Amino acid sequence: MNEHEFGAKIKARREELGLSQNDIAMALRIDQGKVSLIEKGLRRVDVVKELPLLAKVLQKSVSWFFEGSEAPAEVSPAEALIREYFPDVTFTEFEIKRLERFLEPVVKVFYENSDMSKAAQG
Repeated sequence: MNEHEFGAKIKARREELGLSQNDIAMALRIDQGKVSLIEKGLRRVDVVKELPLLAKVLQKSVSWFFEGSEAPAEVSPAEALIREYFPDVTFTEFEIKRLERFLEPVVKVFYENSDMSKAAQG
């Protein structure tokens, strides 16, 4: 899935829920213009800081964003981070699991302690 398809998917779900770009921006603690760029495929979603919050606001799992793409059906935030920053590297399943074990606590602590997670809940 390319950036334009990814952005279109976000826009369609946002509109389905009756949310404005500003609603998304407030939850992600970014400005509305950045949401517009994401929806147009001109800005990537930060997989650590923004993707879990975006999934929560859009009432979808993180894996939903990757459906129809090369990513597996169940993609953890840690695996999404690995794929985002190392798109040209082919890792074995064992390597991915080891990297996930290393990154998962970091992602979890960041997300649970973040003021942004509270904004998404409210």
